[in-house]
Amino acid sequence: MWKAFHFSVVSAKGKFQSDLSLTREQLKDFASTQIKNSCNTETLIFIKNFPKSEDKDTYKQIVLCTAILGELVTNCWKELEIIQPNTLGRVAIVIESETAIPRLSVETEESSFILSIEPLSTSAT
Repeated sequence: MWKAFHFSVVSAKGKFQSDLSLTREQLKDFASTQIKNSCNTETLIFIKNFPKSEDKDTYKQIVLCTAILGELVTNCWKELEIIQPNTLGRVAIVIESETAIPRLSVETEESSFILSIEPLSTSAT
């Protein structure tokens, strides 16, 4: 996941390098830096075609990655809120799904994280 994230961000900036020698920790640091930077701007992260829960393997992997992303954004936001509260922007993660998703959760040996999902209204007001 981290290498794919790294390459998608780097290639989006036109500086693609196929350096597979980066360690997992280096890629986590890179992702954390990018997410911290996004907390100082207006950032919309849109996840399309979220799989249905019937597709167990894909669903489990996507839920894990999405929850990890949510946790990273939350942790970076909290950190910046303490050190640089005047520089915060806005970050939104939007998940497009055919089914309702009440929450995403991740439990690892080191921590657990639950991300509550707020549905967007689909009716015009």
